[in-house]
Amino acid sequence: EGFRNDWIHITGRDMPRLLRRYRLPVNRVFSVRESGVLKFGLRGIQREIHAQDPLCREAIAGWVEMMILLLARSRSLAAVDDRAATVAERHWKERFLDLRRELHDDPARRWTLAGMARRLCLSPGRFRALYGCFFRTSPVEDLIRMRIEHAQWLLGSSDMPVARVGAACGFASPYYFSRVFSARVGCPPGKYAGR
Repeated sequence: EGFRNDWIHITGRDMPRLLRRYRLPVNRVFSVRESGVLKFGLRGIQREIHAQDPLCREAIAGWVEMMILLLARSRSLAAVDDRAATVAERHWKERFLDLRRELHDDPARRWTLAGMARRLCLSPGRFRALYGCFFRTSPVEDLIRMRIEHAQWLLGSSDMPVARVGAACGFASPYYFSRVFSARVGCPPGKYAGR
């Protein structure tokens, strides 16, 4: 849907079997419903590599299979969504996708439900209903999820202080950021970043 251009190269003797089992194409672009599947799995693999706990190779193999399974499921759900859409729904979906790209590109912006609805010339109620129909989540929930994913990426790939990461992801208060992050991810942002 234009939000990410994630790709991965994995080799191993089990890969052909896994790709056949989950019916995933090789060397071909495909859409998924859920973003962040690769990031989720790679983060788990990274933890296993750094920890070097017993059976880490088996755990890494499990993470790889989980990523492939989640990609396959998300790909199937995206295909079902596209087949079920009418011509009018596809027209609206394109407009919603454009707006959703903006949410992804600028998570720090002060987004409101009323403002998003105004951009598409819809009432907030109609906007919320169509957003839920197209993306299977509410606009506010989706924005929070996008912000948390962006925060995870910044915490894992930069040395930015936690408060700056929260602000860069659209959280007005570092305390609110920490509370929401902890509830969604299972640990505070500082601990997630290993600081």
